[in-house]
Amino acid sequence: MQIKPRAQTAANEQAFGQPVVWEELQDYANMVDERYIEPDYFVDRPPPSVYVPPDMGSDKATMMDERNDPDLFDFKAEASPILQVLVGKALEHARIEVIEEYEKDILEKAKGKYKMKREACLMETQRLEAARNRKMNEVQRRALQQKMQIATASINDKKVLARNFSRQYMRYLKRDTLDVLKDMGILRSRQEYGMGVNMIAPFYK
Repeated sequence: MQIKPRAQTAANEQAFGQPVVWEELQDYANMVDERYIEPDYFVDRPPPSVYVPPDMGSDKATMMDERNDPDLFDFKAEASPILQVLVGKALEHARIEVIEEYEKDILEKAKGKYKMKREACLMETQRLEAARNRKMNEVQRRALQQKMQIATASINDKKVLARNFSRQYMRYLKRDTLDVLKDMGILRSRQEYGMGVNMIAPFYK
C-alpha cells in the first residue's frame, strides 16, 4: 500500500478545520511472483462413494402357479421373448465363431500358398544368381586364358624372330671363326692364355 498526498482544498479545510489527505489504495504491494509459489501436492483419489442407507422392512414374494390361475400368469408368453433373445444371441455368437474359424482357415491357406510361392521365387533367384556367377567366372577365365595365349604367342614370335635374325646374321661368318678366335686367344681364359704365353712359349724358343 502506498500513501500519496493529494491537493488540499480550501473548502475541506474550512469544513473540518484541518487539512484532508487522500490515500490511494493499491494491491501491487501484496502481490507475489507466481514463479516462486510452490503448488500444493495433489494426490489422485477415487470419487467418494455414494452412501446407500440399509433397507428398512422385509421382502415379500408372491408365488404364481398357472395351473391354479392361468389368466394371471402365462409362463410361455412371459418366457418366450427371453428365450428368443438368449437363443438368438447364442446362435449369433456361434455363427460369428464359425465365420471367424472359416476366415482363419482361409488366411492360413493363403499364407501357406504365399510362403510356397516366395520360397519358389527365392530358389529361382538363387539359381539364376548362381548361373550368372558361373557365367561371369567362365568369362573371366576365358579372358585370362586368351591373354595368356596372346602373351605366349608374342614371346614365341619374338624367339622365332631372334633365332632367324641370328641365323641370317651369322650366315656370312666362316665356319672356323671360333677356332681362329680361340687360336688368337680371344675366347681363352686369362689363366690359360697366361700359361701359354709366359710358360710354354719360352720352351719352344
